[in-house]
Amino acid sequence: MSAIKMLGLTDVHCHILPYVDDGAENLEEAKQLLYAQINQGVSTIYCTPHLRYKMFETPQDKVDLQFLRLCEVASSIPDAPKLYLSREYHCDKGLLELLHNGKVKPMGNSNFILIEFSNKHDKSDIYRYLKEVKVAGLNPIIAHIERYDCFLNEPDFAKKLYEEGYSLQINAEAVLGKAGLKRKFYCMNQLKRGTISFIASDSHHIDWRAPNIGECATYLKRKLSDKQWHNIFIENPKILNM
Repeated sequence: MSAIKMLGLTDVHCHILPYVDDGAENLEEAKQLLYAQINQGVSTIYCTPHLRYKMFETPQDKVDLQFLRLCEVASSIPDAPKLYLSREYHCDKGLLELLHNGKVKPMGNSNFILIEFSNKHDKSDIYRYLKEVKVAGLNPIIAHIERYDCFLNEPDFAKKLYEEGYSLQINAEAVLGKAGLKRKFYCMNQLKRGTISFIASDSHHIDWRAPNIGECATYLKRKLSDKQWHNIFIENPKILNM
């Protein structure tokens, strides 16, 4: 058994759930992704299918059903990761309606939710949605910040949000340089600044954006202090299920 497998990593953002978004196409691919996650040393997975107005609008009851089916598949796999269900909430009017109606599904036993933006959102938009999430009594984790121009073009923005108590997530593929050198440089710079709370795979398929959090954890073992590495990969994910 490798050192990574013994560590018990957590993937807080992935699209392993089939039939609900642009992630796993069917149960067979979802099963392959489970095996890939095991090989990456992952023992806990938060399934976070997209929810985005006029793009990914799979109803929650269908998502719940597919999650139960995936859990059945996982139950027959030795050392299968523990599965939890939430969503990756795009910041749009659909999210606002869910927040106002108290129908957002948090991560694990926490009050954290994973939210994403697009490059149509500027900093004022980001603050507006962060405030709405907070008013609803929830803590936002901002997904893959390395994708947004307002973060990439102003490195101090992430530091400001972090100091204000917000949690920031980056993707493992970006850290590993698989999303371009600009994003890799940005991620490494933010890690150096200490602004990153979570690193996730954001995996979708076996042959495209495959599970890679173990590869990333191994790479960063040589780059980060033991304390920072342990916080990102072990301690911080624990708060989602306390």
